Amino acid sequence: MRSLFVPLIVVSLLLVVGCGSEGNAPSAEECLVTCQEMCGEFNGCQCPGCAEGLTCNENNRCQTADGCIPTCAGAQCGSDGCGGTCGDCASGFVCEEGSCVEGCIPVCGDSVCGDDGCGGECGQCEEGEECSEGLCLPVCVPDCGGKECGDDGCDGTCGECSGNGECVEGTCQCEGSCDGKECGDDGCGESCGDCPEDSLCSDDGVCVCQPTCDGKECGADGCGGNCGVCEVSAVCEAGQCKCIPDCLEKVCGDDGCGGECGECPVYHTCTADGTCICIPDCEDKECGSDGCGGLCAMCGCGEQCQSYLCTSSPAKGGSVEAMVAAVVVVLAGSRPLAWLVRAPSRGSSVSMTTTWSGMGAQGVRSQSFW
Repeated sequence: MRSLFVPLIVVSLLLVVGCGSEGNAPSAEECLVTCQEMCGEFNGCQCPGCAEGLTCNENNRCQTADGCIPTCAGAQCGSDGCGGTCGDCASGFVCEEGSCVEGCIPVCGDSVCGDDGCGGECGQCEEGEECSEGLCLPVCVPDCGGKECGDDGCDGTCGECSGNGECVEGTCQCEGSCDGKECGDDGCGESCGDCPEDSLCSDDGVCVCQPTCDGKECGADGCGGNCGVCEVSAVCEAGQCKCIPDCLEKVCGDDGCGGECGECPVYHTCTADGTCICIPDCEDKECGSDGCGGLCAMCGCGEQCQSYLCTSSPAKGGSVEAMVAAVVVVLAGSRPLAWLVRAPSRGSSVSMTTTWSGMGAQGVRSQSFW
């Protein structure tokens, strides 16, 4: 292999400088730059000769017999582009992009293939061979003819036996067992039994009931349990909690399920306990019934109640036989009561007795007319 040596270049350049004419010859440093990859006399510098196997051409470049010009500008190692080398690295160094750097040293020993320890290869095997522990050996062809398990002859397997099966001369042999099981695998790929639709087989081979509560909020879950419990005011029907209306001792108000227990009559309102009570109505009334068996007010002397208004009595005067009449109408619920009062003479005092139906009481009122 060819190699260009820098020391030879330096010595040759020093000789040229020593023999040159003073003032015209380039310096050693200048020739060192000029003679890189050059040969023979060039630009006033005596460049070194070519390495063995190379000749200096008319352009002062070293070339091979076929005209290839090696290129090692600045390189310490590696290919020169013409089948030669720019130099070799010392032990413990490797060539990277023309420079010798400290790095991994491939170790192959007796290996002819496989990893060299530095990311490279110690060699490659030929077709039909494979690398095994650094040696190229014929490729192994697995043989599983008539086998369902066992060795394939190439450190591989023809298959594995399932469950409790054992491989005997390439055939899986198994004895199933269902002791203590009512479902599941017998260990040899066969079944120990099936569970009902509402049950699942556990890992222990026991059928376990699966609660069914899809779309249900109450009622049985099919496994002796409940899908849920309704509130006290509800009952379970077809898996749904239905509200039970509660109107016991109530004639009005909420029934507890969004409905009503009833409505109160006019002038009545519903209390919190579901009872209707009458509300006296005396709006725009001076006298007369309040709608609940009572009176809104009494008219004054000389007045009478007409259409819930106190009006003046008939004109004063007249004979003793003149009759002064006053009619009082009282609405007790829906039953009207009326009294006709006659006075023998003006200024007389008249006593009248009235009875209020439905109120369970009697009262006597004295009224003077004139």
